[in-house]
Amino acid sequence: MQESRESGPYKEPADLKGATSLEAIRQVVPTTPASKTSTVLRLLSLVAGILGLAVSLGLSFQPLPAAALAPCIAFLSGAIVFRRFPAADEIARYWTRQQVESEVSELPEGLELEDVYSSALQEVNAQHQSVLEALGAIVIRRDGEGRVLYVNEAAAHAFKPGDQPRVGEFLKLPTLSGGLTSHAPAVNETPSEVEIDTQKGPRWFSVLNLRVSDSSGAAPVLQTILRDVTQRRRAEEKLREGLSQAAIANEAKSRFLATVSHEIRTPLNGILGMAGLLRDTRLSPEQRTYVDAVDTSGQALLVLIDELLDYSKIDADKLALNVKPTNLRSVVDGVVELLAPKAQDKGLEIGAFIDHELPEIVEIDEARIRQILLNLAGNGIKFTEKGGISVLVEKDERALARVGQIPLKISISDTGPGFSEEQAARIFNEFEQLDHGRTRKFGGTGLGLAISQRLAQLMDGTISAQGEPGKGATFTLRLPVTAVEEPYKRPETELEGTKVLLLSSGATEAPLIARCLQQHGCTVQELSGDSSDVWNALSQASLLIVCEQAVANMASWLEIAKTHQPELKCIVVVAPSERDKLPQLKAIGFDAYLVRPVRGSSLLTVADKLVNGDAMDQISEAADPERSLVHTETTLAKSALRFLVAEDNEINRMLTGALLKKMGHQTHFVGNGEEAVNAALSGDFDAVLMDLHMPGIDGVTAVRQIRSADNPRALSLPIIVVTADVLPETRAAALDAGANGFITKPLNFTDLANILNSIY
Repeated sequence: MQESRESGPYKEPADLKGATSLEAIRQVVPTTPASKTSTVLRLLSLVAGILGLAVSLGLSFQPLPAAALAPCIAFLSGAIVFRRFPAADEIARYWTRQQVESEVSELPEGLELEDVYSSALQEVNAQHQSVLEALGAIVIRRDGEGRVLYVNEAAAHAFKPGDQPRVGEFLKLPTLSGGLTSHAPAVNETPSEVEIDTQKGPRWFSVLNLRVSDSSGAAPVLQTILRDVTQRRRAEEKLREGLSQAAIANEAKSRFLATVSHEIRTPLNGILGMAGLLRDTRLSPEQRTYVDAVDTSGQALLVLIDELLDYSKIDADKLALNVKPTNLRSVVDGVVELLAPKAQDKGLEIGAFIDHELPEIVEIDEARIRQILLNLAGNGIKFTEKGGISVLVEKDERALARVGQIPLKISISDTGPGFSEEQAARIFNEFEQLDHGRTRKFGGTGLGLAISQRLAQLMDGTISAQGEPGKGATFTLRLPVTAVEEPYKRPETELEGTKVLLLSSGATEAPLIARCLQQHGCTVQELSGDSSDVWNALSQASLLIVCEQAVANMASWLEIAKTHQPELKCIVVVAPSERDKLPQLKAIGFDAYLVRPVRGSSLLTVADKLVNGDAMDQISEAADPERSLVHTETTLAKSALRFLVAEDNEINRMLTGALLKKMGHQTHFVGNGEEAVNAALSGDFDAVLMDLHMPGIDGVTAVRQIRSADNPRALSLPIIVVTADVLPETRAAALDAGANGFITKPLNFTDLANILNSIY
């Protein structure tokens, strides 16, 4: 039995677990026996079976107990015949096959699952392929060694016949700019781009290599997807070309404006300089009016040129900030005082309030902050006919600032015509004007506010505008600044609790004065000179501040006031043009004076000294430190100097010579760079004024040659550049070449005197 079981063809049902179809099952359970039983054994078993059957029949007729052995012998004989006879295996195999086929027919889905998966995978691959075909992508698959396994139809349409990737060969594409030419497969999750020679000529393709696996569990293959991106590349190149052309155009525009500025400033230097010289001669009132008109027109033209240059530099991103520790109060007060004469000529008030809780020194670009304030406050003066302009500098309580920074808010308000919301939305646009056309009342380029906004943005700030037609406007500059010193701490002074009566006929400057005093502990009551409450308020006040125009008959009024309050201390506020009245005002009883626009520091100094009992003579310098005059007096060099002037313009020669002559110096002129170098090294001159644009060699080269010469005077000779070229790079080049100073035209007395005083 054991031998038969080992040699027989029968397989256990467990072997069926690998079968997936009826055909496979039939292969597992064969229909033809593979018996190894010998013929002799079969014959012997047949004979034994027949004999056993005969014996059993014979015994069946015998009496018991012999008859009982007949069935046993018959069973054994049949078993021998059945086991050794081939029909037994056939019968067993037949019934096994029938049973398995019945079970498989009842479970068709389970046995055909792999076919379903294979069909689904083929469908997904077909969809993926259709998407790639729709996109025009080329798909190439390679094995681990880099040999091509598959290429889709898109490759046949793209590559030339000789360049077609071929199955079984290494991939080598006809690239023009380097890229996918290596045999070794590589994976790049980020697409790269290569230029390939195709049937349509050179085309750019995006190349993406990914490893993909199929459902069979075989080693993954490298799938290369090539997508034509020529149109995008061409669009990008066109955009880059456009940007390059725009940059070139911007550069050309900047050079053009710089050249035009230089050419305009050269004759403008003569116009303004000669007007200044003419003003110092004996003129009739009519002639002086004409000279003032020439000077005003020249200054207006100079402002327009500067605005165009600033806009050009900002537009070309060439404007660099110069941030350094700066006294904020000095900058704001200086702007107000500079604009005061223009405002007072129009009958306007102008003043400033600076919160004393702000730090004294902050890190800002002083020149650009001054430029913004001059633009905004200057616009207020320009558009306002009645009232005034106020400048408020405070901490912006609503803004958040980084550690170490203070959110600064500067508000410039005017009582002008105002503007609508629609106008406010476009007011910061370049070349924008509130009034247009031939009937517009106000001139200008419309660049001042645009430049101010761009400057504020460069400093991480903003400028906003609020206004209402007929009710004035307010421009607010918000700017984060870094404090260099601790915030100002209000000192304990005798002003704490002081009651002040402030009489004024205006509504702009008086509130600023009152706010400054209130911040230092004073109680301030503002009234007009003709108010019925004046005398009652006067009896309770210890300090009186009167704006000169607030009272009609100042002498008699002050006499009555002193009667009501004998201990009253009195301050009068006068315009710079009213200085000649100071002796008379002192004679009628005023203790001190302030010059408009009133500085907060001067106001507090005067008030504090009066409370302490000082007289007007002792505090006049503190009250009026001559800062209301726009120009600064300069001390000229004590001895006459011999100047070499390198200038090729005849009018500018005349102007420079006249200025130096007024200062007590001698001049010698040369007209080109070579002459300037030779004359400077001769040792006959004490200083050189060097123009930069001259025939022969330019001024920068001339300065460099002088400094590099083997001459005892080469390094010690003072050289001052005087030019109409205002570009920062020009200044840097001149100073790097060895110039001691740099003055931009129009040349004026103050600039020249100041730089000479700094050298000598």
